[in-house]
Amino acid sequence: MVNDRIFLVNASVGLYPQLLEAREHDKRQYGRSRVVAILSALKTALGRHRPLRIELETEGHTRKLRTATLFVGNNRLQMEQVGMEPLTEAVEEGELAAIAPRVVGKFGMLGLLVRGALGRLGDAENVVAFSFKRLRVRHAALSPRRRIKVATDGEVTRMDMPLEFRVVEGRLRLLKPVPVPEAAPDGERAPAGARLA
Repeated sequence: MVNDRIFLVNASVGLYPQLLEAREHDKRQYGRSRVVAILSALKTALGRHRPLRIELETEGHTRKLRTATLFVGNNRLQMEQVGMEPLTEAVEEGELAAIAPRVVGKFGMLGLLVRGALGRLGDAENVVAFSFKRLRVRHAALSPRRRIKVATDGEVTRMDMPLEFRVVEGRLRLLKPVPVPEAAPDGERAPAGARLA
């Protein structure tokens, strides 16, 4: 969860919510295609944006961080795809994974994007990455904003600061639809699960 909102795959603040909003705008303007999505992401990532100045508190430890984005993931496959193997194990064991690139120039950001695409982000020196069960995120003293854009599973909303990310204990209950039985040729209902030849 982040504050009172459940997310299943990931949640983030900073550049990533901006990237999602820009991508939706560009798709409405230029059409839905993979090329439009990639060019929109590059334009946003390499454009001008104000870095986040945040304070992270987890398990009694506090650190200040200046970053373009804070990404929190709950998906082992995502961690594998970008090359964050230690976080893969942590997610498997019920923790959340946090990834935050330190502020770098445009070429540095391009390098991080390429590393992520090649599955080698874990080798980058300019990335802070750790796992946690509970994480509190506050603005640093110089950033007094009370609300912030947060992307949860691809949907952007505004939330009050501080943000609190946490693991929800227990299992998530999912509803699975029951298939409607097919009609037999003579008009009778076939038994559920039966297939007509």
